[in-house]
Amino acid sequence: VLTLWLPQQGTEAFATDGKVVAKFSLKDASVIETTDLAVKYPQLAAFSPDGSKLLVADFDNVYLFDAITHAK
Repeated sequence: VLTLWLPQQGTEAFATDGKVVAKFSLKDASVIETTDLAVKYPQLAAFSPDGSKLLVADFDNVYLFDAITHAK
């Protein structure tokens, strides 16, 4: 895991290794959904403070994703 996002309130969180983002339940520690981000060699990942955006960088590019819809 390169980064994760924990909500101030609520029961759903996000974690990513830069290749896949997982939404999981804090209530029962189960994975709700996973999405392939199609980044081959991630070097860095960070969520925005509110958890709505995810930035992933590889050797040559920086990608910005909507963390909710997973759109680039």
